[in-house]
Amino acid sequence: MRPVSWSIPRRYLRLTLYDGRASLRERKVLSSLTEFYKVSGDISATVSGAAAEANITISNLRRETMAFLATNFTTWTKNQIQNEIELDIGYDDKHALLFRGAIIEAVPSMTSETYTIKLKCQAQFPNQLNQVFSVSSAGTTTVKALAEKIASNYGYGVNVSTGAAALTVKNYSLSKQPLINHLRYLSEMTGLDCFVQNDTVVVKKRNEAIQRPRVYYIDGSNMIGSPRPTNAGAIVKVRLDPTLRTGVEARIKSLKFPTLNDGEYIIETISTSFDTRGNDWYNELKMTRKDIFTQ
Repeated sequence: MRPVSWSIPRRYLRLTLYDGRASLRERKVLSSLTEFYKVSGDISATVSGAAAEANITISNLRRETMAFLATNFTTWTKNQIQNEIELDIGYDDKHALLFRGAIIEAVPSMTSETYTIKLKCQAQFPNQLNQVFSVSSAGTTTVKALAEKIASNYGYGVNVSTGAAALTVKNYSLSKQPLINHLRYLSEMTGLDCFVQNDTVVVKKRNEAIQRPRVYYIDGSNMIGSPRPTNAGAIVKVRLDPTLRTGVEARIKSLKFPTLNDGEYIIETISTSFDTRGNDWYNELKMTRKDIFTQ
């Protein structure tokens, strides 16, 4: 029998649940799952300033683990425990940490033979919820200096694009607010994209890409189906790539819509869908043409 060639490598998934009790000196693993378990979910990341969010469903988790996750972070729990989750995903030859955050809601279902639990998670959740601070700057201040001041309260790095660095802000003042509100306020004042990515505060113009060593190319080797043209650019599905980040410059090579091929795009939103027992294993990218914005 002739062997069948298969160009797509095997899927890879490592999902780890961590005990969030502060009394533990080192993190304790509640459960560690691989692609052989029934795990599905979706993750969204955007340049709008909102933290990355994940909705993950796990089947056949131990009942005691499900009970612990479901009863330790609710509105009526006096001493709430923020359990954590990490997701390393991709393919055998290319995988990376796609999501790390806190579990903010856990809803179990034990009504069928296959027990499931639905987890709602958010990146940087403990910091963004619990740590508030004030930032004020009288007079005129550069965006870069202000971003560095905001990021320093969390120990985060800063990545300010060339076009945004020289812009100025007058009389910035915001008292006792979490990081997400500072970034939204800065975005409202300047019209810039302000968001957190991998413990780094990113600030850039909407028509600018984050400085990266490469442009992300979309063609027949990684595209699923055909791109969908939009008024501002295009929406396209690609094979799941955990190294993709919002704010990156992209190019399209499409046979069905050749007019899209001459554009330079910025990845504004990344929606990741995965299912170890289903077909979903892709990123959906919402991309905006760089030349759509006025200078």
